[in-house]
Amino acid sequence: MMLISAILSINILILGHSFASDCTQNLPAIALEAGMKDVRVGRFVKANCSLEEHWNYFQADSTCFYSECAPGSKKFVRQEKSVRQVLEETEWDYIVFQNSLENEGRYETVQPFLDNLIEEFDIIAGENEHKKPVYCWNMFWPISKLLEDGSNSRATYRLSFYDNSSEKAFEAYKKTAARVVAETAVSRVIPVGLAIMDARASTYNTPEEKEFTRDGYHLSYAKGRWIAASCWYQYFLAPVSGIDVCNLTLGSSLPDALKQIASKAASVDVSQL
Repeated sequence: MMLISAILSINILILGHSFASDCTQNLPAIALEAGMKDVRVGRFVKANCSLEEHWNYFQADSTCFYSECAPGSKKFVRQEKSVRQVLEETEWDYIVFQNSLENEGRYETVQPFLDNLIEEFDIIAGENEHKKPVYCWNMFWPISKLLEDGSNSRATYRLSFYDNSSEKAFEAYKKTAARVVAETAVSRVIPVGLAIMDARASTYNTPEEKEFTRDGYHLSYAKGRWIAASCWYQYFLAPVSGIDVCNLTLGSSLPDALKQIASKAASVDVSQL
């Protein structure tokens, strides 16, 4: 399987915000450890960007906030490219969408923007004789329950849509993800949020870990980002490499139990939760 993974090209693009960076920052390093030297990861990342904003940026042909990690590299490099240009230049195997923090669990904010983007992306693929990508949804983690006390005004606003409850927010995330798959051309959900929530329920979630975040929002560098990237690796790349993330060292960043949590979460059918 190592030979196959070394020669097979896999290109993954995400339209998101800082949580997309949290999920993908360590993905190239994990891929390389698994012997996968031809994995490209591109991301359009703007602070708490909603699907509506991504649709507006696409229409305006904006060239801001794109970065890419080329095959064989571990480093993301900022590039001045629009979404259209990126789609024309590269045949993407997977394109991943997500919504802003306050909107992730609110399907009414998904449309018509998701359908609009997918329709345009399909047209661009056809014009450039590319195969249609597999469209995916990144179901991420809710704001930490540590911020339910009202000490952070942004968290209070974003949780206000979910009765100021981190748990209710995550339940809404799962329902929205299932509806996205049922009603749109998105066919797959990356349950990275489930991996983080299961990790939060483990004995490894000590006060020092802050629910695997560094500020109640963004994942911690030491473990949080590695859990998320491990889930992404297991979801997209392990089926190709034949190597479970539990069998990788990840630079000793995660204990085996957290690797197992990420591996297990990646196999969950969100529509059945």
